[in-house]
Amino acid sequence: MIAILDYGAGNLTSVKLAFQRLGAPAIIASEAGAAAACERIVFPGVGSAASGMAGIRQR
Repeated sequence: MIAILDYGAGNLTSVKLAFQRLGAPAIIASEAGAAAACERIVFPGVGSAASGMAGIRQR
């Protein structure tokens, strides 16, 4: 299972659909426990690493 990390950036649904088209199971994870249970974690979006880390820390 792949966790797509919801930290307030990126188009999560598009990323999830792309994995589904490839036959890879994926979830959108907004809590650490859900992401920790997965084999892989994807940090979607582009931009500043600082704002991304701020979003992760807030959640």
